[in-house]
Amino acid sequence: MNYNIYKPKEAPKKFFTYQNIFWTFFALSIIYIFSRYFVHDATIYRSLAEERMLAEPGFTYSGFIKFIGSQKFSLICEFIGRICIPMAIFCIFLCIYNGKLNLWPVLFVIIFAEGFYHYFNFKQFYFGEFSEVFMVLLSIPFFYVWTMVKRNGKAWAYRLLLTFSLLFISIFLGVNYAISLSIYIISLAYFDPVRSSQAIFGAISMFPQGSSVLANLFVYFYDEDFDRKRTNSYWLLLLPIFTIIIFILRNKILG
Repeated sequence: MNYNIYKPKEAPKKFFTYQNIFWTFFALSIIYIFSRYFVHDATIYRSLAEERMLAEPGFTYSGFIKFIGSQKFSLICEFIGRICIPMAIFCIFLCIYNGKLNLWPVLFVIIFAEGFYHYFNFKQFYFGEFSEVFMVLLSIPFFYVWTMVKRNGKAWAYRLLLTFSLLFISIFLGVNYAISLSIYIISLAYFDPVRSSQAIFGAISMFPQGSSVLANLFVYFYDEDFDRKRTNSYWLLLLPIFTIIIFILRNKILG
């Protein structure tokens, strides 16, 4: 007789509801914006100011810039902020999977973020490069189409074509971290609803981005049993307002 003496593998404990993940992403997005459009330039400003102090001993700059522009503070902000992009993609995935994506505010925020990135860096819309935020936009049609062909007899063929299309388009457009974020998106779709596999394979793809790998902790410990009430996505419209405020402060303080 064959006796199975091994206990079945226990599912991971679940700590994060959709609301926890959404508000964590929202807070990290503000840090991400602050890091990209203020702290990065503050480090350059501090470096130039210290060079000027050597040439002009009487020249000084504020303690605020000294703190904000320090390499340590800049690395901390960048380390924390990088987590928000894969978390945004995971939120999009959950909403589309449950048929509850409020598309218009999401599209507005993504288009604004991408447009502001081009204005800030190139003063025009430069088609030779796109920020990693653009991968959030690409994930929307990917997840929609992936879900639509779920019950089709040739789903594997359509999904394979969809996978290569995502990789090709993101690389062709020159999206930052195109390959790693594409593999992350594919991992979420392919391994659903196996959270452990999503988190493991998503983490592997996120290693080139360093701290972004930590976003997979939210995937691994996500509690799908308590996500029925969706957070109002119109809160996302505050992110462009924060971006403009940070940009104004950056121009006022750094010149």
